[in-house]
Amino acid sequence: MAIFNIYSITNYILAICFYSIHRTKLAFFMTFFEIFTHQIVGSYYLGFASGFNVVLMCLFFLQFTFFTRWSSIAMVSCGLILSVYGLHYFKDYLVGEYSYAQELFFYVNSFASAVFMIVYGALATVSQSKKLADLTYLIHKDFLTGLFNRKYFEEKVVSNLNKDESILIAICDIDNFKAINDNYGHDIGDIVLKSVASVIYYEILEYKGVVARWGGEEFIVKVNLKNNQEAEHCMNIVKNSVARQELKKYNIKPTITIGGIFIQNPNKDDFEKYFKIADQELYYGKKSGKNLVNIQVS
Repeated sequence: MAIFNIYSITNYILAICFYSIHRTKLAFFMTFFEIFTHQIVGSYYLGFASGFNVVLMCLFFLQFTFFTRWSSIAMVSCGLILSVYGLHYFKDYLVGEYSYAQELFFYVNSFASAVFMIVYGALATVSQSKKLADLTYLIHKDFLTGLFNRKYFEEKVVSNLNKDESILIAICDIDNFKAINDNYGHDIGDIVLKSVASVIYYEILEYKGVVARWGGEEFIVKVNLKNNQEAEHCMNIVKNSVARQELKKYNIKPTITIGGIFIQNPNKDDFEKYFKIADQELYYGKKSGKNLVNIQVS
């Protein structure tokens, strides 16, 4: 067993090396084969009562992380079952060289198997939770700007509006964005979108607010503020910060117009009404010369 352990350690070192260079399939098979052969050899030298056959059962769990085809899972499962029953059938021949220590090995291997299955189950659960969290994250993200998207705003922000708070709902719209796309192309338009989104995000972050891309060149903001004067001040900071940006290579200086509504004791069921008012204020700003902030108090 001591000699066999030299192989085991070498095998695991190589498996880790292959895993680090993204040869995942090879690393898995090396690990799987080592665990399998280790239990067979252990049973032969230390006897059936040493409990090495119990560890074989752990491989049933391990294979489900790697194999995706049910035919492969069924084939490996049958092989494992035959191995376990084969060891049981020939158990009288597996007396082991160290029979006096068989009881100790049985408890050690049973404990190791239980720990393995608990840890594996916990890791599998965490892995699944992480995958779900990653998927949810992707669903709620706008891929171009990196901001939250409309779905997130409607599901997470609007649904959690609190009647005991005072908030600003504002729509930020990039001025003359169609002309930018027409004159410079959509690639440059995307650069402008990302640049403006970044500025809005960092300014709103200072106020611990939320910004999302509503669609096209429009962004929607929700910030908790004390009064309408603070709301005006906040949005003017955002507007002025955007106006200071410049794409020097193309001589583009993007600006935004902002329409908003300051609400005390908001009702989440009235969001559509709030949005329409903010949209009207945005429209007035566009008609009045752009690069402006218009906020109505509810």
